[in-house]
Amino acid sequence: MAASAASIDGRLRVARLLLRAQRPLGAAVLLAELARKGNREPEVWTALGAALLGARHALMVKPFEQWAAWVLREAEPITFGTPFAQPRLELARDLAPPATEDPFDAYALDQLVAFLLTRKDVLITAVDGLAPAERVLAVALLAETSVHAVPVVAAAIGGRWDAAAARAALSRCQRFLDRPEIRAAIAAATRSPARALLEPFLGRAFDRMNQP
Repeated sequence: MAASAASIDGRLRVARLLLRAQRPLGAAVLLAELARKGNREPEVWTALGAALLGARHALMVKPFEQWAAWVLREAEPITFGTPFAQPRLELARDLAPPATEDPFDAYALDQLVAFLLTRKDVLITAVDGLAPAERVLAVALLAETSVHAVPVVAAAIGGRWDAAAARAALSRCQRFLDRPEIRAAIAAATRSPARALLEPFLGRAFDRMNQP
């Protein structure tokens, strides 16, 4: 039986949106985060390999292919006997074997995430590529689930997208209230001409931020 949308991890739901919107780099960040948390679902590992290959660009090809080859080798036993076995095989077919025999462990995943997040705006520009309704959903899910959500939440509160995205961020930003960029975005929003569109969530976030 297929899992309901409510039972699917929010990061995977956003990664699916980003892959459909041809934003593979952002999707790879979220899928790598899921894998780092111990997720061993065939979809996650196959999609991570696909996202890494999709993130190749003219100035950087080989590093993405090396990471993808390592991920897809790790995915082989994970996908065995599942509908993802053949897609994994097709993704790996033209790749050189990984340069290491080491397992793709937590340390390797930390290195992968660091490689993917060389810019702070990776997830912001990924969310830029979504339709407005999908963007609101992505902001909400990232705020609730991702350890890398702070730039997206701050951008949403700061008005990069529409008021709906800002409200989604404000209503879910409590766990980030110790972060300077979130505090600065909330303070700036209280001075915005669009403040009325953000209530009551802006006032609540501002009050929580200033609690002793």
